[in-house]
Amino acid sequence: MLIVLATAVGRLLALGRGLVRSGFDLGTLFVPNLSWWWSRPRLGHGWNPWVFGGVPADADPELGQLHPAGLLYALAPPFTAACIEAALTPALAGIGLLLYLRRIGAARAGAIVGGLSFALGGFIAGHAVHPPLMRTAAAVPWVLLAVESLEGVALAAGFGAALALLVAGGHPQTVVYATAPLGVYVLCFGRLREGARRRALVAGAALAVAATAGMWLPSVVLIRESTRWALGPLDPMDTLSRATLHTMVVPFAYGGAVGPAYGRTFERFPGCGVIACMSYPGMVVWLLVLAGLPVVLRSSRGRFWAAVAVFAVAFAGGAFDAVLGLRGVRGPSRMLLWWSVAAATLAGLAWPSAGTSRSGRWVVPALLAGVIAWSSTTGPDAGRAAAVAAALLAVSAGAWWLGSRGGRRAAWLPVAVLFADLLLLTTSLPFDEPAVPVGQRHPELTAVRELLAAEPSESMRVGRTLVVPLSFDADWAPFAATPLLQGYNPLVPRRLSELLHGEARPEDERGLVADPALVSARNRVLDVLRARLVVVATGDHPVLRAFEDAMRASPERWTRLDRRAGDFDVWRNRRAAPLAWCVPAVRVVPDDVALRLVRGLEPGDDFDPAREALAPAPIPGVEAGPPCPPVDVVAYGEDVVRLRAAPAAGALVVVGELAHPGWRAEVDGGSVPLYTVDAGVRGVVVPAGRHDVTLTYAPPLARTGLALTVAGVLGLGLCALRARRAPARPRR
Repeated sequence: MLIVLATAVGRLLALGRGLVRSGFDLGTLFVPNLSWWWSRPRLGHGWNPWVFGGVPADADPELGQLHPAGLLYALAPPFTAACIEAALTPALAGIGLLLYLRRIGAARAGAIVGGLSFALGGFIAGHAVHPPLMRTAAAVPWVLLAVESLEGVALAAGFGAALALLVAGGHPQTVVYATAPLGVYVLCFGRLREGARRRALVAGAALAVAATAGMWLPSVVLIRESTRWALGPLDPMDTLSRATLHTMVVPFAYGGAVGPAYGRTFERFPGCGVIACMSYPGMVVWLLVLAGLPVVLRSSRGRFWAAVAVFAVAFAGGAFDAVLGLRGVRGPSRMLLWWSVAAATLAGLAWPSAGTSRSGRWVVPALLAGVIAWSSTTGPDAGRAAAVAAALLAVSAGAWWLGSRGGRRAAWLPVAVLFADLLLLTTSLPFDEPAVPVGQRHPELTAVRELLAAEPSESMRVGRTLVVPLSFDADWAPFAATPLLQGYNPLVPRRLSELLHGEARPEDERGLVADPALVSARNRVLDVLRARLVVVATGDHPVLRAFEDAMRASPERWTRLDRRAGDFDVWRNRRAAPLAWCVPAVRVVPDDVALRLVRGLEPGDDFDPAREALAPAPIPGVEAGPPCPPVDVVAYGEDVVRLRAAPAAGALVVVGELAHPGWRAEVDGGSVPLYTVDAGVRGVVVPAGRHDVTLTYAPPLARTGLALTVAGVLGLGLCALRARRAPARPRR
């Protein structure tokens, strides 16, 4: 109950000030996507047509839509759900570590100290705006608890359920970082020589994999079809350098804070940041770990966690990059997850014996005081942060000494000081923003929605919008009823990126568009993708001026509207294609040539998508004939598109939607091939006469994954039921 209340206090204080947790990636990436998914659970489907010209959101492994915490976004408004999760997930993390510490022999006060440290400090505090990372971290102590406390069928159920929650958190990198040391722990303390335990652990792991297959199987296709798969090695990012090690004792020494204690300071972390490299466990924890280390190292688990702490910090600092070949792996600092777990565990095991050590009583505070004093010289904002750290050290040292010497009631002094310390930390992180209604968070999208709603033409309303250079609220497009050619996510569909940027795709993978050639007279990309509006930010930047100059140079194509969208000018594309159109001819060209033709880069060859389609191989059934009549749109939904075409001869119906695995086509109820034409959109052959065409998104891997998920969850439930009915065994 103490941990639950502790994790809720910070949220209540923020709500009292009219703030909601919506800063950084939380409000731009995670909340809108989770809210869209759970507004109508897309089980077996999940095509999001509002961003990136369409993207299979069911396959995004970063979001972790199938995690049970996602239900919050089905039951509450977006930022209310985020606020609840910001309190609930750390509480589950802290309770799990508290129970684990009690199981391996920690005293009650020590277990609470460890639970508070893990719930409110270090990794979880810094990643409070990354729900998938928090969820994964929160499951770690529960996996450890299952290994330590369960036997037989109960071990299979508990270990499998906890591991499934860890894997279902999302964010593949963090899942890998979390599971690798867990495997080492199981090898060291899982008693694998006992056949029954070994079988139970293997069965639990298998059930966990099955239970999360619905999230991970579809991601295989999305990742392969995204720019992330095609990009080369990335420079390492978010590394805890030696220059920033002292922030483990003095948070905000390089700025990045808000609030009265640390002040409002600009973030200047070299090579990292206040989010990725937040590793402060609490001053009481530092005192316990350093002073109690000789006692803790006497036990095998103490030695294990001490080794994990050293390894995690070294890994986060990039010490193993050359050995393990980690170039291109972003975020080694996320191994600080294990530093947070290890520091909290070591502190819990050290209580209270560390307080009786004379050297610990004086030498350790002096050592920490030296680090704080040196930290005060490292930057313009370090002085204030060091002063706060020094005050916390003095109070924590006094409470620690009194608590270890004064009996049961005095033992709560360090707990109270640690809570105040970590509450100060969490409320000083710049993650809370003024509560703004969803409809007012993206003024340019709202203005475009109103403009589209006033259009009498149905084809105008199903068109798309391109924002230059990028609206960071792009993922709110479904809530603003504004289909976009961009989004905010590292998994940009590769075909879209090639169309918007050519073969030389930018390293920024989040939908940034900065190529003025897109609006030139010869470029057909925005026509094929039916971008009817281009919204350009106002300003003096050369890229913005280049877009405006190119559109002014093509008055036959572009019309500037009198109405503005916030700080953006709005231009209409007169040449944009409808949702679907019919062509009587197919030109066979290689994929790279098709891309150049659509982008207008082949001199002397003016490709017109209204007269012909481009394909890498002949398409049977397309006959030379007269021009086709317009294609009627019967229904246009997220997972289903229904059309009606009536060509005089066999023709190709081109749909201005991105081609992606998982879409299938039917003509008059019969399955037909779906082709990729014009360097990235869909084409369906329709014979002469009047016919109904249906495109449906139903990826086989998503259905297979969901079937495995149901089987895995049922298996875990049956194991738990069987364990509940089994006779109790005496504890070891």
